[in-house]
Amino acid sequence: MKILNKIENDDIAISWDEIANIRYEEINSGRDTTYNHILMPIFHHELKSLKPKKVLDAGCGLGFITKDISKFSKYVVGVDLSSRSIDMARQHNSSENIEYKCSSVEGLKYIEEFDVVISNMVLMDCVDHRSFLRACYKMLAPGGTLIATITNPNVWPRYWGYEKYSWFSYHSTIHILAEFQSSGAGKSGHKAIHTHRPLSDYLNAFSETGFEMLNISEITGSIVRSKIISKLPRYIKFKFTKTTNGAML
Repeated sequence: MKILNKIENDDIAISWDEIANIRYEEINSGRDTTYNHILMPIFHHELKSLKPKKVLDAGCGLGFITKDISKFSKYVVGVDLSSRSIDMARQHNSSENIEYKCSSVEGLKYIEEFDVVISNMVLMDCVDHRSFLRACYKMLAPGGTLIATITNPNVWPRYWGYEKYSWFSYHSTIHILAEFQSSGAGKSGHKAIHTHRPLSDYLNAFSETGFEMLNISEITGSIVRSKIISKLPRYIKFKFTKTTNGAML
């Protein structure tokens, strides 16, 4: 485990390029129980209910969720910094109504194009989460919905084991390079970058951007194949809307 003083988008892209093959196998085989049985169903049920015409999957990775939700929308754009992940998404998770783009979310040029923007486990990997949210806000149509999941910053430091270190401070922003691991699949042998931010930082960023909260859910106590994944809420789901009277951009 290593603390990084500064990170760039290229650092994020490289780390996910290196782990793309392993992540594909973990998810596709079902070994990543959290992804397949907790996170993916969240977006499946939300999009099945909303039935939007156009969806942006901001930080789509390998495209598993993108492909799943494409059943409920006429057009889906999946965007990710990792070129390897996008190549694999096009190869394994394509559909006639999906377009994959290798880009930062901020690099997209859409204006009020999408009814729904989703973001699974991305905000804590962003170099600048406020810039990311401003871009999502710009591309979301008035009255549209943003659904995002993150690791719970109140629980994750304990789960990953860095709460005990003297350098950890809950209210600080800390960029951490550590071995990627997932429920069921275990340690990957490859490192990924994760940024710790306090929960208040995320909530303030949503508010400052102009989003109005619909609900927030702590995801805990799920049982998969008779195994308790976690008694503590390791994940948080946010659901926001873009009001028609808008806000700052």
